[in-house]
Order: sequence, then C-alpha cells, then structure tokens
Amino acid sequence: MRYFILSHHKVRAFLCFLLFCVSCSQSYNLTVFSPNYSVIDLDAPRREAVKASTLFKNVKTIILEESSESMLGIINCFQEFDGFLYVLDSPISKSLLVFDLNGKFIRRIGNIGRGPGEYNRISDFTIDRFNKVLFVMDNFNIIHKYRTTDGAYIKSIVVNLNQANVSFIQYYDNVLFANSVSWNNSGEQFLLIKIDPETGNVLEKHLTASQHNKGWNEAASKGSFFSNRMSDMPPVFTQLFMDNVISLDGIVARVSIKSQTLATHREIEALKKDKRNDFHKFVLDFPKLPKIHAISEYFENENFIYFHYWHGKPDFSVLYDIKTGATHDGIENDLRFCDGKIPLNIRFANEKGAYEIIQPQEMEKFIQNIKDNAFVSNLDKLDDLKKLTEESNPVVFFYEFK
Repeated sequence: MRYFILSHHKVRAFLCFLLFCVSCSQSYNLTVFSPNYSVIDLDAPRREAVKASTLFKNVKTIILEESSESMLGIINCFQEFDGFLYVLDSPISKSLLVFDLNGKFIRRIGNIGRGPGEYNRISDFTIDRFNKVLFVMDNFNIIHKYRTTDGAYIKSIVVNLNQANVSFIQYYDNVLFANSVSWNNSGEQFLLIKIDPETGNVLEKHLTASQHNKGWNEAASKGSFFSNRMSDMPPVFTQLFMDNVISLDGIVARVSIKSQTLATHREIEALKKDKRNDFHKFVLDFPKLPKIHAISEYFENENFIYFHYWHGKPDFSVLYDIKTGATHDGIENDLRFCDGKIPLNIRFANEKGAYEIIQPQEMEKFIQNIKDNAFVSNLDKLDDLKKLTEESNPVVFFYEFK
C-alpha cells in the first residue's frame, strides 16, 4: 500500500474535492482525511519513552469497594461522568456498576433477566452527557436506556439492522454510532452505522469493509473500538486491520498508520479461509498474528496522541507529539514505581487525566511488587494497597494532567 503525506494546503484542497457515493438507503463510503490529520510511521526510529512526571502532576489510588453487589471479575469498559465511575464487567460478573471517585459503590445499573430494564449480556455502553442518559448495548441488537442520575430504566430500542450484529456503541452529536458485523457475505458490507437513539432506525452506513479494512468484517476477539470517549475532543472509531483512526466528527481519518508490517488484503483473505475451515485453530492462532492488526486505547489532547497497537500477541504503546511529530516508546511510570522504566499502560483518559487499571489477572504480580517495595514510598493509599489479596477488586490509578 502506498501512503501520501499531503501539505496543509493540499489537504484543504483535497477536502474540497470529496468523492462519495450515496444510495437511496443513505449509505456512504468516504475516504476523507481531516484537515489536521497525522501520519504516524511505526517503523521509523522512536525517541525514548516520556516520563509520566512530565505529563502528570500526581497519581490518585482508587480502591473499588468490595461487597456482595460490587465484586468485579474484569473491567472491559470504563467511563467517568459527573463525578462517578461507570465500570463494565461483561464476561464474568456481567454487570455495569457505578462507584464514586473514591471507590465507594453507589449502584448497579439494571439486572440480568428478560423483564423491562433487564439484559442478557452487556457488550458496551455510552453516555449522552448533556441529557444524562446511559445507553447499554445488549445481545440481539437491543439497547437499553437508563438515567445516569439514579439508574432508573427509561426504555429499550431494537436496532433495525437486517443480517448484521451490533456490539459497540458511541453517543455523539445527537445520534448513536455503532459497529456493524454482517452475517451475510454477499454485497457491500459497512463497518460503521448511525442509529436514531429514539427509534433504533439506521440513519446512515459508512466505511465499506472492502476499502477500509481489507475486506474483514467478521466477529473476532478484539472486535471494534470506540476510543477518546471521555475527552472534549470527538470520539474515534477503529476496527481490526484498519490503517486509519476515524473521527466521528465528519467520519474522517484523524490518524493514518504507516508500517511495512500492516496486514495485507491477501493475508486477510487467508485468515478468513482459516476461520471457515477450522474455527478452533483460528481462535488460538489469531492473537499471535505477526502483523499489526489492531489499534486500541486511543486518546488525544492538544499536545499528544496515545494508543496501543497489537503486533503478534503483546500490545505496544506509542506517544506521538503532535507539535514536533516525534514518536516515543510510550510512557514510563516514574510516579508509581521506584524503577522509573516500568511502562504506564493508560486504558482510559479524559481532559482531566488518565486511568490505569490493575486487572484481576495482574493482582498476583501487583501484590508481589508491594512486598518487594517496588512502589514509591509516597504512593497514595499505599497502606491500604498492602491489605489487598489476589481476589480483590481491580485497582484504578488516576493520573492528573499538569
């Protein structure tokens, strides 16, 4: 694949010459770059990691309260809103819980069941921050709505989408955006759709699979992602094998990823064949794919862009300086560790700061670090952290921007 780096003026001229196709069902296939888009070359030499202390002024420890109602297995989605933390554990406790900023348990949103306001399994959630409405994505293309103020159930809507499934949603600009995974391989397939938040009707379809992620439009372990969800800047959308990070503000490419190790169209076709022939082998081999195949945990502010990318089984983090164009090997956590070389793995962020999550599978190592005095002596709530066990709730660290 060839990449073209356009000057600022050429980009503006390009935007004035948009080519798009529109069908009677309002389907759009846009290939547009934002005026201030960035090209990040993952093969180029990188500068050393940035110290956390240069970006953040302090770190706050949030120990999530443990009770029969608030135990978590894993945090797979997390948002802060109105002074509360919304925490989703989809695979284990199958619950969406609310805590305050000190970790005190406040309430559970809905319950498992088949009645009004009950759900089968939550895959994602998003918040209308102006109207204070929580949208919860359930199985079978059902979205439940709750009030954020008290968790009260409002209504449910069904996404009117034939032969396709929705798993991830994002509220932005008065509509719901969602991923779309087609069950039917015939015809053009779209990755992103707009949904009416009141009726569930599909308003528009965007980003053809053939053009935007080399034909891949199948469910898999790392699926689709909406990121930059808590920021003042527009949210972004990424999908497996996409080379671009798409801003929901205009459905334009905000970032273009460049690398010789990006998966090719031919390799994607081989993967699809492997999945059809031996699904069990595909599930085992897919995470080890020796190609860059997923972008996640994307966050952007006026100074930098941060994200993780998957190349083989491990994920790598990148910090891109918007002003200088320099790419750094992520962030080193000198605010929490005595050895300032340990990476800081940001999972979620907003304009106030960034959140790091210690998941249950990481608790054994985390507790051993405490015993080994690996953490700085002035770490917030260090004495309380020493009381944790491997069965404790996940721990949240909040890093406040300078």
